[in-house]
Amino acid sequence: MAKHIDGKLGADGVSKLYDLIYAPTSNYFTHANAGSLIRHVRSDNKLSSTPSAPWVRRSPVRLADASAGILAVHLARSESVPADLFTRYAQTHLDRILPPLASLASKHMGKKTRLLPLARMIIRVHRLLPLIGRPDLSDRDRETLARQLYQDLSPLLESAPDEAVAPVIEHFVQTIVREYAAETQG
Repeated sequence: MAKHIDGKLGADGVSKLYDLIYAPTSNYFTHANAGSLIRHVRSDNKLSSTPSAPWVRRSPVRLADASAGILAVHLARSESVPADLFTRYAQTHLDRILPPLASLASKHMGKKTRLLPLARMIIRVHRLLPLIGRPDLSDRDRETLARQLYQDLSPLLESAPDEAVAPVIEHFVQTIVREYAAETQG
């Protein structure tokens, strides 16, 4: 359905919303898996009867803004009105949504990680971003760099089970490769 709507809109905003929000969030409420079960483990590794929230406070607001922007794009196009401003608005908010898996990981990491290792990782990310974005880089090389970055990040999550972290890493690596591939082709 999301791909069909994107085809009608001539953009990929609805599919991005589906991939970023709906699919992972539905896993937290309808399936018993590592990601949904880890929500019941507190930062001191004790069980909690109340699961942690699957995303940061601002993500639902960004989701609403992105959805309104996507709707505005569709309405503008159906009325043959320029939609560039709405497209930028929707994309800006899509880019600012922290997906549920990343939200849980960052919450866990923020409680368990000291400042120095986190600062070192941020510096590493800032150094690596220009390399990943080089237009002459192959998809395979870009994937290797992105995978290494996320593998370096995973020790900061300390006690998070590999089964919960691996899908997050894979999602982000594939997203990076896909986004840069689309940029170099377009």
